Amino acid sequence: MKNHKKYILNPDYLLRSDIKRVFLVSTEILRGPQFIEKSTDSAHFTIHPFYAIILSSFDGNTLEETINKVVYNLDINKDLVTSFVSKLIENESTIEYVLNSETYYLPPYTIVEYQEYMPIKKYKISDFAIQEIDITSPRYYLPLDLTLMLNNVCVTDCIYCYVDKRKLYQTSIPFERIKELIKEARSLNMRSFEVIGGEFFLYKYWRELLYELTINNFNPFISTKIPINEDDIKTLKEVGINDLQISLDSMIEGNLVKILKVNKSYINRMKQTFDNLEKYNIKVRVHTILTNKNKDIKDIKSIIQFLSKYTNIVDLRIDNANYSMYKNNFEDIRISISDIESIVKYLNNIKKENNLSFKISNPEIHPFHKIPEMTTEQKYNNFKTRSACSGNLSAFFILPDGKVTICEEIYWHPTFILGDVKSQNIEEIWQSKKAVELFNIEKNKISSESICYSCEEFTQCHDYLHVCWKDVIATYGEEKWDYPDPACPKAPSINEKMFLPYK
Repeated sequence: MKNHKKYILNPDYLLRSDIKRVFLVSTEILRGPQFIEKSTDSAHFTIHPFYAIILSSFDGNTLEETINKVVYNLDINKDLVTSFVSKLIENESTIEYVLNSETYYLPPYTIVEYQEYMPIKKYKISDFAIQEIDITSPRYYLPLDLTLMLNNVCVTDCIYCYVDKRKLYQTSIPFERIKELIKEARSLNMRSFEVIGGEFFLYKYWRELLYELTINNFNPFISTKIPINEDDIKTLKEVGINDLQISLDSMIEGNLVKILKVNKSYINRMKQTFDNLEKYNIKVRVHTILTNKNKDIKDIKSIIQFLSKYTNIVDLRIDNANYSMYKNNFEDIRISISDIESIVKYLNNIKKENNLSFKISNPEIHPFHKIPEMTTEQKYNNFKTRSACSGNLSAFFILPDGKVTICEEIYWHPTFILGDVKSQNIEEIWQSKKAVELFNIEKNKISSESICYSCEEFTQCHDYLHVCWKDVIATYGEEKWDYPDPACPKAPSINEKMFLPYK
């Protein structure tokens, strides 16, 4: 009996040509999987163009129809195609395959049965007609993601804020230039164009900006702390924004006033905001930051009790406050690990009786956690398996004055400024000598005072994974940006209390 089911490339994954290779990446980087629960979060796989053509052919036809199309387009043996794709249909684990002596990988659930609610991405075979292939260079030939910071001005003054507010900015990039940047990003087939503050809704042209993004097929992840009136919520819906994130640290008035430094009317205005978001069927993701001002279970209970009456809440994500380079109050606001563990235990206990999805950061996975208790071997293994930073690897950050940097927490540090969008286009900045040399940094650019200067492992350490420049600067100061990553086993003794919650 013929299989009449229709199949598509998992819509949680995106094929993206990168001049000399193809990447299979997660469609969403901030929302996570949207269609298949078991899709790999933050997928990042190098794909040979030959196989990219095969995968791109899965666009809603039956398996037999799709295989016949691949055979016709590539003029290859049908049995080989059938054998290859059969392993990728609803595959529960990562698939490994070898082509021309190179090993490639494909993620779980690469190909899935098509359901009506799933979008179908249409690709052109010509997008993957690559003659010169390079699958070893780690840095993207073209950027995948960008974030535009519109301002560093807020309606709150959060005690845990990490933003550099030594000088306040509203963007000086003309709106017409921002529209051009959006079109440039679309022409480069970039995955995301995110917009943030400060406070996004304090940008004068936020409505027009959202319209430009959505008509160019970008789906910005808007995060806010501002109470939004009904007319503006209606505008969000009309423009095509179907979800947003709201920061909410407690529904206990006194605690929230202390944390955000707002007046007592703030909570009532936020309640009205939630009411109207549900009225217009805009989904809400709630983000809570834990400090010692909202460490009690009663604070978490107050949030959950408040959210439980709404039907449009996607999830509640909880993180603990981290050290800020621009505030000297971390000792005064940090939450203890024992308090975090109590909250985790409480959430685990109520999961079965609550429909709300909880996501909470585990203090055990913090890169600085328990460093003093690790053996030398454990420290090396921990450092070697660290996550790669996307800054200047696949993504960049535009500051309110148009300067381009690699990371939203480094801001205007001159070492990391790659260019200026007021006078340069995206491709020029990304392929500039400054950007490429910073990614491939050499020892002669490092101060002889840094132990990195004489380290035999310098090249492999600063290759693909790199170091966390933000953590380096936070630890040693802005002038010592070239010092070792604090998590490096060879790093000098540091004040770990600056990063860690109290035990």
